[in-house]
Amino acid sequence: YIKAAVLLAIIFQPAQIDCYSLKKGNYVRYGAPNSPPKTICTGNRAYINQTRKCYKDGSKGPCGERMVVSRLTPESEFGECVCESACYGRPMVNIPGKNRCYFIFDQGPCPS
Repeated sequence: YIKAAVLLAIIFQPAQIDCYSLKKGNYVRYGAPNSPPKTICTGNRAYINQTRKCYKDGSKGPCGERMVVSRLTPESEFGECVCESACYGRPMVNIPGKNRCYFIFDQGPCPS
């Protein structure tokens, strides 16, 4: 029975399986060892899961007020919307679910 199971596994195994290693932005196509690394975005761009698109790192992209696109790590192609850090003298915070950043000590989304 074991030989039959192994034979079936070999017969029905796809010729190439697309899997990607997310460690340090190294996207390797397993099953095709000689293929070059596969990337999601070209240039200095980050992939945002919510929109399934690539945006220039540091751009407004799909982000809310006072937010910009930022890569998760310098090596990663994946990004998220974060509070802008340039051009303002005060720190800001992102309130989850509001899609915008608020200055610390200013009125946020709460009524009082």
